[in-house]
Amino acid sequence: MLYGHVADGNLHVNVATARPDAVRDAVLEVVVRYQGSISAEHGIGRDKRDRVDWVRSPDEVAAMRALKAALDPTGVLNPGALLPSGRSAAPPFAATGSSSASA
Repeated sequence: MLYGHVADGNLHVNVATARPDAVRDAVLEVVVRYQGSISAEHGIGRDKRDRVDWVRSPDEVAAMRALKAALDPTGVLNPGALLPSGRSAAPPFAATGSSSASA
């Protein structure tokens, strides 16, 4: 099912399947190929946090970690919902590193 606010280009994809990770990654692959954003007004969240490096360089992720540590030194603000856990799978396509997509 697709829904969202088409006027600003934000579409949300919900699919009932036994393989939600495979569907998510297939959708994100298309989004990244067309330099779209893997997140919108709701942020990355737990579901896509391990795909941030598909659209952000290691330096950008390091800067995000530094900012998070500075603003939340005890890690109590929405723990585990933004930054990659370190177990990110390689993208199933040739990633170009940082893109114009906003993560």
